[in-house]
Amino acid sequence: ACGANLHGLGQGIEAYKMDHDAAFPSARYMPAPLLSGDTDPALNVALADYIEPNNPAYRCPGDPTIYDLEWTDDQGVTRQCGMSYSYESAALSGRTFARFLQRNTTNTPVAHCFDGGTVELQDGRTIRVDFYHKERNVLFVDGHVGNVVAPPESETQPPAPDA
Repeated sequence: ACGANLHGLGQGIEAYKMDHDAAFPSARYMPAPLLSGDTDPALNVALADYIEPNNPAYRCPGDPTIYDLEWTDDQGVTRQCGMSYSYESAALSGRTFARFLQRNTTNTPVAHCFDGGTVELQDGRTIRVDFYHKERNVLFVDGHVGNVVAPPESETQPPAPDA
């Protein structure tokens, strides 16, 4: 189901690109309340003309944490994250970056699950997200959805402090 949802996102992105001279949407890498280094809207907002922002395609069925995160905006309104996927906006911002990394359309990721690791929230808190896939589902530039094996838990943990 997660792969099918990512495929649906890919179709929305392709529709967007058809209307915007093949450009990818300008969107945050991580939706609020997750800390992101830019002020662009979340992908589900950037694609609102193509996919309804509350569409189930934005939720990975295995995501127990990120999609439901609540936060309060600057006007005091409680909002929900509403997105289980990160968007690789930096990798898609120009061909130079893709060439530098020797990427092509079959191995350049567009979006993937927030699957495992620690993420920082806009308010400075951090939350731990456990791995919920043995293989991370990834949407690639050419539109296919593939899998990347998640690293062992020991590789995602910071080293223990010296005694």
